[in-house]
Amino acid sequence: MAKINCPVCGNEIYSTDTKCVNCGSDNKTIEFELKKREFVSDGIIKDDKKRKKGIIIAIELILMVSAITAYIILFMPRVVDEVKKNKQVAKEYNCNQQSGDWNEDLNECILSE
Repeated sequence: MAKINCPVCGNEIYSTDTKCVNCGSDNKTIEFELKKREFVSDGIIKDDKKRKKGIIIAIELILMVSAITAYIILFMPRVVDEVKKNKQVAKEYNCNQQSGDWNEDLNECILSE
């Protein structure tokens, strides 16, 4: 009586068991999955799980890059505009603190003597 891991759920079972007590897989399913793993490890057949994982990872990367690009395109111009406005307000405030007059047309401070 050798112990093996169920290829479906990973639960430890005896080789003489007729079913996996965890997932309910019968002997034929367990033998099929074990044989399939053997063929995959020998290189006779390709592993579908690796290919699916690769596709999923590629899709996730594309979605992340798309989200970052959308953020940059949609929100960064607003951030830059707000920074410019804040700098303008700071210049006007400094001008008023120095007892100057802010000229909107020239966008500069005219100090009164």
